[in-house]
Amino acid sequence: MNQSLNNENPQTNFNFAPRVSETAQLMIQGLDNQEIANQLSIGIGTLKTYIHTIFEETGSSTRTEAIFKLKPQNTNELETSPIHHFGLTDRELEIVQLVAKGQTNPQIGESLFIATGTVKTHLRNIMNKLDARKREQIAAIYHGHISEQKLQAKLSSLRADKVILGKESVIQTRVAELITEGLTNTQIAAELNIRIRTVKSHLNCIKRSLEVNSRVGIMNHLNGAVNIKDIDPILIQPFGLTERELEIAQLIMQSCSNVQIGEALYISTETVKTHVRNIISKMSAGSRERAMAIFHSLAKKQLQQDLQGIRI
Repeated sequence: MNQSLNNENPQTNFNFAPRVSETAQLMIQGLDNQEIANQLSIGIGTLKTYIHTIFEETGSSTRTEAIFKLKPQNTNELETSPIHHFGLTDRELEIVQLVAKGQTNPQIGESLFIATGTVKTHLRNIMNKLDARKREQIAAIYHGHISEQKLQAKLSSLRADKVILGKESVIQTRVAELITEGLTNTQIAAELNIRIRTVKSHLNCIKRSLEVNSRVGIMNHLNGAVNIKDIDPILIQPFGLTERELEIAQLIMQSCSNVQIGEALYISTETVKTHVRNIISKMSAGSRERAMAIFHSLAKKQLQQDLQGIRI
């Protein structure tokens, strides 16, 4: 076994045969089967036998659970973990801790009272931030079983991403402008000649930067919140919206979801959806965001009229 392996890995709490012990230490380091096989100069079949032994001895059903049981426990591990270098949110840190303990996505969801789909979204974000491909690599970084050289390489990559992000701020500004015009992701992608997934990535960055959680929130942040009641009825009249539809439009303008609108107005979510469809249809908007963009444009027109009145 090479010297670097001895230096980078703690001894496990189990009395394995030498080759099984070496396998366990490399598992703790976050290496996959092929990497471990190459490191130990053994076949994949032989390696799987060693891993099976580790699972049996530790009473584990997943690789991350085995890694958690293999290493000596440290109650202050989160405080000393290099995981803090990667800009994870508090929720992402919670999920990383549970991943490191070997919990599955449904188990993490139950522990944190969130949906499994939400867990998957957080994991994708975590993997992107850590430049990790697998849960085992997340656990290895959390436990500190990563060489200083690899850690610095990951951090350098992270800093490089931030530089690239800075260069792309011009594109993000344009994406934000198109969002305020009510364009969909597909329309923005066509306008800027970029992929839809790139638009989504920029959209998420904009939301984080502005600390909002919706496209309407972006509109309100960049254009100012709109009170539909302050808009001259003459400007709204051509759309033929009812009082109830205007109430719902105002709540959409406040970034309320259909469920929240229903609770606020004491109507069912299905009734809200019907009103929203009618609003979109009457305004020939195509989407709720486009409808809100029209209200923003009406508010700007109202402001221009008011300014003209002041100058007169």
